[in-house]
Amino acid sequence: MQHKGIKYTILARPGRDEWTWILYLSNGETKEGQFSGSRSMAEERVKRAINDWLRIAKQASPDA
Repeated sequence: MQHKGIKYTILARPGRDEWTWILYLSNGETKEGQFSGSRSMAEERVKRAINDWLRIAKQASPDA
């Protein structure tokens, strides 16, 4: 899946409503997090993580 050009995956973990999300960043890095709750809430969380990463990357940019 993709959000704002950043690919991500949401994987089920053992247990009820347990998820791991993985971001595949443009610089080759990956970021990972875990979430407990519904899958739709996990998707909202990963999109928030992408938005946060893009904001931080923009602030760190010398052109910002």
